[in-house]
Amino acid sequence: MNLNLDKMENNNLIKIMQNAALMIETQRELIDLLYSQVIDLTMMSKIELGDDVIAEIQRLKTKMKDHESTI
Repeated sequence: MNLNLDKMENNNLIKIMQNAALMIETQRELIDLLYSQVIDLTMMSKIELGDDVIAEIQRLKTKMKDHESTI
């Protein structure tokens, strides 16, 4: 009985981890899409992003890369 519970718990943990990985990958794809759209729109409309926005984008991209390297 104990072995069955351990197996069920392991299976549930695996499913949770797979779902989390899928969610992270989907979020990454959405971020990439939105980022490219912002770039395209700013270029087409000749609107410039503020220095604070550019700095924040760079900060967050660096943070994401740092986090990805630890995974």
